[in-house]
Amino acid sequence: MKSLVVTLSVAILLTAANFLMGATCCKANTTDANVCTPDSNSVKVSDIVKVDEVLAIVNGTEIKDSQVMELITPNLDRQLASMPEDQRQQQKEMMIKNIKPRALDSLVLQTVVEQALAKADVNVPQKEIDDQIAEIAKSKNLEIADFRKLMEEQGMSWDDLNKRITMSMKFEKYLDKELKSQLKDANDEQVKEFYNQNISRFSKPEQVRASHVLYGIMQTPEGTDPNAYKKEQLEKAQKALAKIKGGADFNEIAKLESSCPSGKNGGDLNYFSKGQMVPEFENVAFALPVGQVSDVVETQFGYHIIKTTDHKAAEVQSLEQVSTQIKEELTNTQKRELGKKFIDDLKAKANIVYPGAEKEVKIEAAPVAAPKATPAPKAKAAEKAKK
Repeated sequence: MKSLVVTLSVAILLTAANFLMGATCCKANTTDANVCTPDSNSVKVSDIVKVDEVLAIVNGTEIKDSQVMELITPNLDRQLASMPEDQRQQQKEMMIKNIKPRALDSLVLQTVVEQALAKADVNVPQKEIDDQIAEIAKSKNLEIADFRKLMEEQGMSWDDLNKRITMSMKFEKYLDKELKSQLKDANDEQVKEFYNQNISRFSKPEQVRASHVLYGIMQTPEGTDPNAYKKEQLEKAQKALAKIKGGADFNEIAKLESSCPSGKNGGDLNYFSKGQMVPEFENVAFALPVGQVSDVVETQFGYHIIKTTDHKAAEVQSLEQVSTQIKEELTNTQKRELGKKFIDDLKAKANIVYPGAEKEVKIEAAPVAAPKATPAPKAKAAEKAKK
């Protein structure tokens, strides 16, 4: 059930995370109490101080307001950072009002799952967790150090990430055991039907694989005339092209001189189809014979030297080519459906209480003299005497 890792991580831990990614501490503290000054005619007075409100109780485990705010505040702060300060707070309050119910529901679900995992005593070796994190980083074309930095920039500590991945993998393992008897392998008829209904998904467009050396012009050094800088970059590109045509290694030139991040990989941009690159670049890359190098090509990004390294014609993959892929997809769809039902059942069986009303703490002022009793009117006193 390896493919369920990300799905369940999103479904359980990051349902609220589709609109936020990563939770860091940002607790709102209210510490000052406004205590009224008693006057001579008042009785006991009390003021109300808000505390960390319990928003839900899941099988005895409290979920407090501060936990929900920890989940949603960091992302909101990043989103609103560019907004004028006089508008920021109002916008933040409005967004919190809209997001908070979903964030609470996410934490309720997370708590239900954590309790189920604790009861089942599910364990995952740390090496498997590390391997999974490495796989996620790789899918984003990042080294572990760069991935870690990205997560921290998004407000998620490395410990938080480990905890989330750990919980996701534990739940995957738990589900694997619980749902094994319910899973049914897709048969040939189902595979064929899926193929025919989704034939466009198995059509591969024409693609090329290309590398390039870029002499960028997007960021002119401070104090430099933009036109002079463009001329300088063009001259560098022309000199590099002359070296390449003279036998210099294209990959080495890219590593040493390209201002594109692909330079560290020898300028390799991998495969791309039409529409993915700017037209000036794309037209040249698709027209070049494999193995040949272009003249200097100008785009909005700067001056490129392009080398096409492979060219694939458009094709439709046969049923035989994709049958294994389809079976995996149908199985994963079945797992997701069963997994969702299983989670819904866990939640339905849980004892979940939403206290609702805001909890309050009353701070009593110093006692003062009670007001004197007001004598009853004579008419009422006489009436009482008759009785």
